[in-house]
This record gives sequence, structure tokens and C-alpha cells, in this order.
Amino acid sequence: MNKSLLFAVSLLFLITIDLFSGEYLSNILVVKFVDSVQIEKIIENVSPYNLTINSLLGNVTFEPAFNQKLIEFGLRKYSNYFRTDYQNRLQSLRRVFIVKYTNEIDPIVASRKLHNLGIFEYVEPFYIHKIDSATNDPYFGNQYYLRQIKALEAWNLIDSTADTVVVGIVDTGVDIDHEDLRKNIFINYGEVGIDSSGKFKSLNGIDDDGNGYVDDVFGWDFCGTDGQKPDNDPRPGNGHGTHVAGIVGAVHNNEIGVAGIVPKVKILPVKTADDNPFNTFISKGYEGILYAGIMGAKVINCSWGSETGSELENDVIRTVNSMGVCVVAAAGNDGKYSDFAPASLNGVLSVAAVDSNDIKAGFSNYSGRVGVSAPGVKILSTTPANSYASWDGTSMASPVASGVVALARQKFPNLSYEQIYELVKRQSDNIDSLNPNYVGLIGSGRVNAQRTLDCNPDTIRSIILTSYKVFDFDGDNLLVPNDTIKLFLAFKNVFSDLKNVNVELPDNSPNIASILKNRLMVGDVPSLTTIEPKDSIVFILSSNLPYDYSLKIPIYVFDSIGFVARFYIEFQVNPTYRTMSFNNISVTFNSRGNIGFNDYPQNKQGVGFIYKRKPNILFEGGLLVGYDRLHVYDVVRSSNQNRQSGNFVEENIFSISYDSEKKSYIGKCSFNTKPDSLSKSDVYVNCEVLQSVGVDDSNLVFISYWVKNNSLIDWDSLFVGLFFDWDLGISGQNDYCVYDLDFDFGYAYNKDNDTLPLVGVKVLNDSPINFYAIDNDGRGEDSVGIYDGFSKYEKWMMLTGGIKRKSSRATDASMVISAGPLRVEKDSTTKVHFVLFAGQNILNLRKTSINAESLAYKLGLTHKPKERKISPVDITIFPNPSSDDFIIRISFLEISPVEITVYDNSGRFVRKFSYEENVPWTIEQKLGLSGVGSGNYFVLVKTMFGDRHFLITKVK
Repeated sequence: MNKSLLFAVSLLFLITIDLFSGEYLSNILVVKFVDSVQIEKIIENVSPYNLTINSLLGNVTFEPAFNQKLIEFGLRKYSNYFRTDYQNRLQSLRRVFIVKYTNEIDPIVASRKLHNLGIFEYVEPFYIHKIDSATNDPYFGNQYYLRQIKALEAWNLIDSTADTVVVGIVDTGVDIDHEDLRKNIFINYGEVGIDSSGKFKSLNGIDDDGNGYVDDVFGWDFCGTDGQKPDNDPRPGNGHGTHVAGIVGAVHNNEIGVAGIVPKVKILPVKTADDNPFNTFISKGYEGILYAGIMGAKVINCSWGSETGSELENDVIRTVNSMGVCVVAAAGNDGKYSDFAPASLNGVLSVAAVDSNDIKAGFSNYSGRVGVSAPGVKILSTTPANSYASWDGTSMASPVASGVVALARQKFPNLSYEQIYELVKRQSDNIDSLNPNYVGLIGSGRVNAQRTLDCNPDTIRSIILTSYKVFDFDGDNLLVPNDTIKLFLAFKNVFSDLKNVNVELPDNSPNIASILKNRLMVGDVPSLTTIEPKDSIVFILSSNLPYDYSLKIPIYVFDSIGFVARFYIEFQVNPTYRTMSFNNISVTFNSRGNIGFNDYPQNKQGVGFIYKRKPNILFEGGLLVGYDRLHVYDVVRSSNQNRQSGNFVEENIFSISYDSEKKSYIGKCSFNTKPDSLSKSDVYVNCEVLQSVGVDDSNLVFISYWVKNNSLIDWDSLFVGLFFDWDLGISGQNDYCVYDLDFDFGYAYNKDNDTLPLVGVKVLNDSPINFYAIDNDGRGEDSVGIYDGFSKYEKWMMLTGGIKRKSSRATDASMVISAGPLRVEKDSTTKVHFVLFAGQNILNLRKTSINAESLAYKLGLTHKPKERKISPVDITIFPNPSSDDFIIRISFLEISPVEITVYDNSGRFVRKFSYEENVPWTIEQKLGLSGVGSGNYFVLVKTMFGDRHFLITKVK
């Protein structure tokens, strides 16, 4: 039986990242260096890596992402309490830096390019998040939610000697002077009292406790007035944080206002938004979480987030988890299935919102990663200036759950953060019957504070899914309709021993045609152990799977007593892309014209372009079609450089078959432009990719497009082209894109590393050819840049301009190559053929180019090609004769120093040109004879291949 491991997911380190969602700051990146790199040299701009970094980003500054004194403070403070794991995680945050730069390159594109440098654990944009309150309701009803979650009963279960619990409110700031909060505000006693100079520590402008923050008596403001001026005043800003704080910790028994869920609490205000009362963005959440954890918070509430996960936040969450800290976060207010972040990150308890009747709130997100639900509708709490209001949102549900978590921490101080989460989840009230459409998607239930506290943790039955692996039976690494799938699972038991554990896939699971083995017998799972059964669940996928679909299937866990837990497994099925890898080239095509990857700019779906199993050398590729400047259709990056144009939609999905007559694998798909208001598409495209398996044809791939004019007019000037952003060098730096005028193809090579392959693109049609070599940064002479986006005007100019720019600078380079103009009458079809090929040097590339022309003719793709010969050096002087100047073009198979000397008819010296270093594959040099008299002149060209003499004639 041929099995292939498709993918494995570790839920202990799972992070959900959607680079097409979320907000981020321009010209700022977050990087984490690998442990082995010499960071100081890079920061001081004296490392060899700086050449690449500066070339891509321009002027660059590096700033530590975290206050280094805070890290030192944390290491000292907890050195006797936590394991080496905590120390290592905290130390690793020293390697995280904020990078500010000047070039106009989008942070998402820059992060993908820089990641290939090999010196970073991760590179990502600086993401910001939104707070999650839905509405501000003037209704001042009573605090129904305290009774709903049984908070009053829970208060009687807390021992009067229990320690006060610190809850960090990482938010928009807290009104520390509020009448109903003031007594419960955290005080940093390291900044209280009299210093050695007789001054009050709280006012002396000195970091008395050595945590890196001056006079942070009541917490810290990481943003200040404009987001850039931190200070020691955590007052709001937006009143959101004050409302959140009151839900958790409003003072009890003071005959004022409301009561918080936790009677014995200290609220640690951590302001991570600026002072604008209308600002809804959280920009320094990750710093705030770390600060709160190190300053002693046992629970941290994050009533904010976005659909964009961050590796940096994941790093911080793991660090505070290693200190035993619980992080509770809002699931989001978009009313849809969404793995919101940071709520969906491992180590975080995600909270959805319900109303007073335990019905899911219409605004609340839902997901298989939600842990619990909590009341989040008309939640009465504190607002700035001694006022009160009822607000809606998962922002309100999150602190309700945080309050229950804090109570559990007080009652059971020795439990780990994982055990606290499981305790709160397992002791929640099941509300599935009230929410039948959201079973398993709004958590284990609605939190119940009384049940959470009134239990013996040693009797809690709980299990965590730690990882899963998906195997494809037919071994093609694609999960497509009717495939047979094996699912392997691994679990961790964080509480009492479990007997006779078994795992079940329900019979009515969606998008599954049949289940061949629905139950996995795990056996006994002792407390605090991890188990990975060798057996698996087996099922067949439905025949009607949507394309590029994220399939979610439920998994139920039972033991000898009964139901224990429910999880959702999620994986991608029925992809619209395929990889052709039947000779020395592996390249991915999707079903709408993209080449390399299906998910720009994440570039995880596909392999790019790989030659002889070496690393990928393509960042982005795709089709461009246009018949006038107002009708340019393409699928490559748009004027917003981190989004593609997406002008084509799939009609028939890319499929691969073997043609025994042609001894080739053939991939086919079709797509068309999006219909206009009359439901009519202008352009239909049939694409065919042919990959030969012959020894002589092992370094090339043919791509053919049949383009149909489905518009209402004849096309006089159709252009069909391809765009490629090649990344041969590290992060794509020091690459050249060049057009070979002697052999009629465009190619890319790296000037610094001759071990890297060269890659070529050739139009095989007997039609005019257009080529444009792009300096992506736009800094080259007469170059259009694409770091600031790639407009339709720029695409049209490159498609139609002839051989307009023959060579790029040595930089991050791209190319457009096209055929046209072509005349196509309405309802008619034209065909355009390209070939992609690779080699280790220019000789290999030119030979393959000639082979491609011959093979295309044999396969019936093109007419008989013209004969070409290959010599070590080709020299042409044109025009000759000339009434103005002459141009000499020299093309090499092996780069050589060159000396060009011009003499007049009497043998007297006229001009001399020398190329000694950094000689390109093709030299074009004006001879500077426009001002000389008429007559014959002689040109001597010296190379390592010998001397060549030429006679040229200057005429009047």
C-alpha cells in the first residue's frame, strides 16, 4: 500500500496566519534572529548580510522589540520559581527586533523576501489589532451575567485567606481614579516609598525596581499621546479598557456602582493604544502581554484581535505560559467562522459571546478553536469619569471568562495554566441544545464559576489534542474528491487517569462520503501523559468538495465513563493547483493563470520553480493579457503589491495526464475573465503545460495559451505575456534579468554566485516579442519599480513596448515577456507558446533554447525554427554603414575581459573601451563616432577567445 505523508500539524505550536487579513504598519517589520547569527554586526551595519537587507529595504534601523531591562528583571524575579524553559523563552526574546526602513516595499512582500536570507526565525509585518466591543448601549440594566455564571455562589467558595490575584488588562488604558476601581488598582511597590535621596520613588524619574520602566506605579502606557511616546500614566484613551477592567475587578461592597467577578483582585492596567478616545487599534499588545506577565499577572485579558496571527505574539504567549500565566482573549465580532488572533493561538483561552439566554450573540465569531462562551450582551460595567454603561461584544465576554479563570487560580493556585483552562472548560454549562448550528464552535459551554470552584480537580476528566497527521492513500500528496484518508492523532491528559479511551468520527460528518473506520481505540491514558496511537481513523472524501476548501471535521473522545471532549480537525482539500515535476524542473500551476504559487504572497501552496531539486528560485509568476490599455487582464500583483489582480476565474481545474505518443506529461486547465454586467466574459483561455521526460528535454517546460476573443469587437493588438519575479540570490538580491538578443529569450542570473542556476523564458511564436527587465525597487535608470505596486498602466507599457528595457540592475529583479501585437477577430482564437528552461551557465541555456525550438516544432506547437549556431563569442556592429554612431554588441558563452579599440583608415587611434570586471553576458557599447568624419574605420576586439577585426564605414 503506497502511503504518503501529506502534512502534520502540532497543535501545541499552532499559529493561524492569514496574510490577506488584518492591519499592519507600513515600513516596519518584526524580525527574530536565529540564535547563531552575530546580531551586533547586523545592527551596526557591518555584516555581509547588510548588503542584502539594505538593498531590499533601503535605510534601516533596528530596535529591540522588548525592553531589555524588563527581560533582565523577569529573569531575576522568577529565577527560583520556573524551569529552564521559561528562562530560555524569555532570553530568546532578546533576539526580536523592530526594523524600520525607507524603501517603498510592502511589509508582507518584504517579509517573504527577507525570510530566505536564513538568519531569521521569522520575519513579519508589525500587526495591529482592533478592540472587540460591538455597540455602546445607554441601557443600564442590572448585572444579570453574575447570576448567569453563578458568580455569587462562587464567591462563597473562595477562602478568605486566598491570595489576591493580579489580572492584567492589556487594552486601551484604565481609569485608575474611577470610584469603583481605585481600590483594586495594582500598585508596583518597587516604585513606592522614599529613595536614598529622600525623594518619593513614584515621582523621582528613576527606574527604582530596575524593570526598565520609570515610575510605573500603576502599570504602564506603551503608546502615550500619539503611539510613539510611552509614559507611566495608563489612564485611557478609549474607554474600552476601563469597561473591561470593571467586569473583572470593580470593587465589592462599597455601595457604589457595580461589582466585579473577582472580589479579591488587583487590576494591572497596561495601555497599548494611544490617547485618542476614538482610537480602536491596539498597536503594542505583545509588549503589554510580556510586561503584565513579568509584573505578576496570573491572568491576562486581551479583548482585541484580528484575523492575522503573529509569530511575535505566539512567541510572547509561550513565554508567559511558561511562567504559568493564563491568557484569555476575545473571539471577535464579525459574526462568522474565524480563527481570530491572539484568541486562537495555543496557550490562549478563546471566548465567544452569548446573551442572557445562552444563545450565541449574532455578532460573535465562532470556531473549533473557541474554548468557552460567556455573556457578552448588555454587560454593565465601569466607564471613564466615574460613569457606567452597558456594552456588547466578545470584548465583554472575554473579561467575564477572565474573571472565572482568576477565581480558579485563587482556589487552585498549584494548577498549571493548561489545567486551569481545562477546568474552566469542563465545568462549563453545556449549551449545545440552545445553539444547534454551533455545536463545537462556541466552546465547551458557557462558563460557570460555581461549578469551576466547587469540584475536586483530581476527578476532572479532560484530554487535549496535541497534533494530528493526515495520510493520502494514493500517494499523490493531494487531497481530492473520493480520496481515502488516514487520520493519526496524538493526545495529552492534563488531569485524572482516563480508562478505555476511544476516539470517534461521527457518521454524519460533513464532506465525507463514507467512513471505513470510525473509531480509534486508544486505551488507558494516565494523568499528565502524552499518547500517540499507531492506529488511525479512515474515511473517504466526498465527491463534491468545494475547491481550495478548508475541511473541518469533528472528533469525539470518550472514556469508560462517557463523553470527555470534542475537537475539530482542519485541513485543505481539493486544491486548484498542481505541480509538474517530471523532469529536472518542478513548477506549480494553478487554474487561473498563476505560476509558482496559489497563495501569493504567503507562497505556501506550491513549490515555485525548482531546478534539479535545489531551492525554489521564483517568488511570483503569472499570465497577462491585454488588447488595449483599458482592457488588461492578469493574475499577478496589483497596484496594492500584497494583493494580486485576480482578473481570471477558474473554469476547468488543472489536471495532469500522460501522453505516451509525445512521451510527455500534459497539464490542462481553462479560465476566463470575470463576467461584466451583461454576464459576458471578454477573454477565454485554455492553458496547456507540456513537460517532456526525454533526456535531451529534461530542463524545460512548455506553456501554451489558446486565447479566445469573446468580446463584441475585433482585436487589432492583442498581447499575451508572462510576468516573473525571480529570486535566485538570497532574498532575490543581486539578480539580473536580461534579454538575449542573439537567441531571443529573457533570462535571469545572479551576479555573485555562479553555482546558482540561470533560468530562461522564451516566446516560441513567429510574432513580435516584447520584453521589459524590472528593477523591483525602481531605482535603476528608466526602470519602473513594483515595490510600490504594479499598475495596469505599467503592465500595458511592458506588454507592448518592444524590447524596451533589455537589462535590469543587479538587484531584486523581475521581467515581463510577451507576444504581440496579434490580430484576433471576435469569436476567434489565437495561440501563444512559451517555454521555461534552466541551466547552470549561459551555454546550457542557449543550447536548451535551441532544443526547445526544435522540440516545439516536432510536437506541432510551432513552425520550423530558424537555424542558430553557438560560438564562444558573437560580435555584431550595427548599423553598418552609418551616418551617425555605431553600436557593438558582444555576447559570451563564458565571460571574458574585453578590449575594444577603434582606428581610422590611416591606423591612427580613435577610441578605446575596456571591460575588466563584472562583465555581463552581453555587452552593448556605442563607439562614439557620431562626430567624426566619413570614411572607413577599423575595430579591433580582444577577448580570451582571440582577436577579431571589423571594417565599418561612416557615411555623410
